[in-house]
Amino acid sequence: MFEVKMLDKPDERRDFPRGHIEAVRTTGLDFAVATFEPGWRRPSDPPSGDCSPIAC
Repeated sequence: MFEVKMLDKPDERRDFPRGHIEAVRTTGLDFAVATFEPGWRRPSDPPSGDCSPIAC
């Protein structure tokens, strides 16, 4: 079976402070695209502004 879906027409959108995630679901596989606005921070980020080694 072959399934075609467009990423610009998501099945679901979840908003969160300073960003959102758009998800497209196919049979047995999910795709998600996250958009982060300027100033977005992970909840575990230290207030000093230091970033984790992976992000630097």
